[in-house]
Amino acid sequence: MVNTVIAVVAMMTAILAVLNGILLNKLERKKWSVIWFAVGVWWIFMAVVHAFEVEPWV
Repeated sequence: MVNTVIAVVAMMTAILAVLNGILLNKLERKKWSVIWFAVGVWWIFMAVVHAFEVEPWV
């Protein structure tokens, strides 16, 4: 149950981070765009990890 909540929150955060990256890319702020895309990819990874309840770091 907790992992499901974490997965949903992580995926929503990932979507917002990727959208922010796209917006910053359109505003010609390349450095921040890349940073936000990286944050989005990280949160997608966390969402997948918690959705399937696997812990690759153990």
